[in-house]
Amino acid sequence: MTIYQTLKNDHDTVQELMQRLKKGQGAASDKRSFETLKTEILLHAKAEEKVFYSALRQHREAQEMVQHATREHKQVEEMLQEMSELEPASEQFLSRLEELRSAIEDHVEEEEGEIFELARKVVTDEEARRMDEAFQEEKQQLMSEIGQAAGTGPEGRTGARH
Repeated sequence: MTIYQTLKNDHDTVQELMQRLKKGQGAASDKRSFETLKTEILLHAKAEEKVFYSALRQHREAQEMVQHATREHKQVEEMLQEMSELEPASEQFLSRLEELRSAIEDHVEEEEGEIFELARKVVTDEEARRMDEAFQEEKQQLMSEIGQAAGTGPEGRTGARH
């Protein structure tokens, strides 16, 4: 698999999680769904910046696009932080969720369009496969760090329900 398919799969997962939250499934379930959404987005963004964007930064013609995409990641991070302080059933949360959905859709459209198109011109297929492996390893590493910071190792997550 290449980095492009993996990134697209992540984008699809985030879309599904946002849809689930928009529908609402009860306070506890919505809170878990939001935490899952937040984690997915943050892991994706950090791994993408470290692996995919840093590789693209090596190409002058991609630098401006990467800077723009990185700024969008920061805006989404700020939105998620604000939403963390709200109740998922509140009007304010649902309003912010719609803003988040719109921001992410715009970002994904630009990324899967313009950025992927340019990347396919400057990155070989082999590099795209290596980036995919590095991206997945980075996400796993970040997930481990999150688990350790939360005080839950792998044994603490096995019984968790999502």
